[in-house]
Amino acid sequence: LELAREVLERAGFRVLAATSGAAALAAARGPHALRAALLDLAMPDMNGEELLAHLRALQPDLPVVLVTGYDAAHAAQRFAALRLEGFLHKPWEPEELVAAVRRATQV
Repeated sequence: LELAREVLERAGFRVLAATSGAAALAAARGPHALRAALLDLAMPDMNGEELLAHLRALQPDLPVVLVTGYDAAHAAQRFAALRLEGFLHKPWEPEELVAAVRRATQV
């Protein structure tokens, strides 16, 4: 989480980092408009799919990139109905992270 935050901030993004699904929902309900979300499937108190459902209820057109250990083809098949703007495979390289978020925010 901290590495992703640091990489994205160095690339010029403003980042709201959340250590759990509940914290992410609180941030999404806060005064800052989200331009995109980067979700991991494995998070404390709520998985990425559950968090995504809550985020879609708050902001239906929010671009979302899912961080996953699945390969891209498997992830695309498994999560096709979630309307994701991208997948980032673990372990990711900083350049891959920045590129994925840039693509998502240009949608």
